[in-house]
Amino acid sequence: MSELVRETFRRYQRDEEDRRMATDPLRAMRLLELKEKVEELRKETVKTGLSKLTDRQINAEVEAYRRQKQKNKIKQPVR
Repeated sequence: MSELVRETFRRYQRDEEDRRMATDPLRAMRLLELKEKVEELRKETVKTGLSKLTDRQINAEVEAYRRQKQKNKIKQPVR
């Protein structure tokens, strides 16, 4: 029961934040753009099969990317 109450409150907070952002035209526009981009990404992940990755696999990929990026950053000469 307590988890149900917590989830209801989370949804309420999210809805409230959306309403507050919608009152500011610039924020509303940015929120709409963000939602559109998220939807595009969701569709792309379904097409490519990436939507079937587990959280563990996603985290491993992100960590590998960050390590590689850091490694490349270190190799570049400082000017």
